[in-house]
Amino acid sequence: MADLRVHKRLPAVLRGIVACPKGVAMFEFAITLPFLLLLFAGSWEFARALWTYDMLNKGVRDAARYLAHLPDPTSAAAQTMALYLVLTGSPTAGQPPRLDYNKVTINVGTRTYDNSAGNYRGPDGAKANIEVVQVRADYTFNAPMLGFLNIANPLTLSVAHEERHLVD
Repeated sequence: MADLRVHKRLPAVLRGIVACPKGVAMFEFAITLPFLLLLFAGSWEFARALWTYDMLNKGVRDAARYLAHLPDPTSAAAQTMALYLVLTGSPTAGQPPRLDYNKVTINVGTRTYDNSAGNYRGPDGAKANIEVVQVRADYTFNAPMLGFLNIANPLTLSVAHEERHLVD
């Protein structure tokens, strides 16, 4: 019986809240709060993704620059150095990782650009093809808020960089 009385009084209580200016403000805040939280959480996830992309971009650039000075940038040792450079900023193990090891895929390769027009000349002054080192990294970024909203989660952040191979 007590439950019936609460249900009968509930519309009267809601009318009292809506009629009071303070009640209207509380009601409007309760309606807008989920949207404000969603906006805040989305901004937070976007900032995290941007920070992660920037860290990945810097690591890939450093790895490409480092590997451009090695005689064989595609060797297993060079690829391990590239992985350490992307993850820690150092070519050797021992530094704390900036990114998660299990979420990064590194591809190192070389490419030769044709120089038949002769725009580039080698150290001896002869026409030479241009060889570059390519480093590409893919990072799996998990955003809990995007998963909650059922939006593309996880995201794959991809970065690639090329540097001219400097060792002949």
